[in-house]
Amino acid sequence: MRTLMARDMADAALAGLSADRRFATAYNAALQAANMAIAWAGYRIVSKVGHHRISIDSVKLVLGKPRRQIRRLSFYDQIEDWITKTHPSLKK
Repeated sequence: MRTLMARDMADAALAGLSADRRFATAYNAALQAANMAIAWAGYRIVSKVGHHRISIDSVKLVLGKPRRQIRRLSFYDQIEDWITKTHPSLKK
């Protein structure tokens, strides 16, 4: 799953893609990161209408409130930090 997220993040930065495709690819990476954190926290999002929004909203509960917002800290970085703190055996 991390490989797919890294690929999508790299693809979203490609200059030759349309803005819509870059957004969709970056969105997919963020959604996969959210679902990964939710799953590792012991929860599962059921696939039904609105499940993408539930994933994005629910990951905030899993990660907790950030101590401070860092402008360059990405959603993916927040997930990796959370994994390191809560599930060190799953660290890259």
